[in-house]
Amino acid sequence: YEGDDTYMPESTSDIFYVYKAESPVSIEIDDYYYNDTNVITVSVPNTLGEGIYSGTVTVTIISEEYERGKPVVNNTYTVPIINSNTNVTDYLPVLNAGKYFIHAQFSGTQNYLPSEADKNLTVYKAITEVNVTDENITVSQEEIVTVHVQPGLANGTVNITLTSNNGQTFSVNNINVADSIATHNFGYLDEGNYFVTVYYSGDKNHISS
Repeated sequence: YEGDDTYMPESTSDIFYVYKAESPVSIEIDDYYYNDTNVITVSVPNTLGEGIYSGTVTVTIISEEYERGKPVVNNTYTVPIINSNTNVTDYLPVLNAGKYFIHAQFSGTQNYLPSEADKNLTVYKAITEVNVTDENITVSQEEIVTVHVQPGLANGTVNITLTSNNGQTFSVNNINVADSIATHNFGYLDEGNYFVTVYYSGDKNHISS
């Protein structure tokens, strides 16, 4: 204060502090079926709803399936924040069917506090459909049956049974399915109509059908 005719000049000072803003991190993901496309998104808005354009999020994914006392999946990924969001799925391998615990930790920046969040996720086994390819043949030809399991690249085994119109049955069990395909040569068959029945065992990511 410069003063005037009545008051002497005076000066003073003070210190104030600008605190870091909060940054409530959140994990956005719904349970889904294996082979479905789903995205794990981590969002870090600040308290004013504005975007945060820097920093990283460390995401840890732990499976509830254990082998030798340790979780089958226990992986940590550090991914960048872009305008308050990051698509974690771009950095992950394909998750097998199972239950998972997801932990996300925002590193914070010069102006924003660190924060963390948790989320449980279930990846269900894919619902399968079995398609059979066979050919009309003559008695001088061999009958080859091809089984295609959908969706995706399924493994496991199939049982195939042929039943003729005169009551004869021909069954083979535990034919390996590789990349969704299984084939079996039934050889030469007697003349007649045959009904094909297939049972798929399922695998770790696909239900039986």
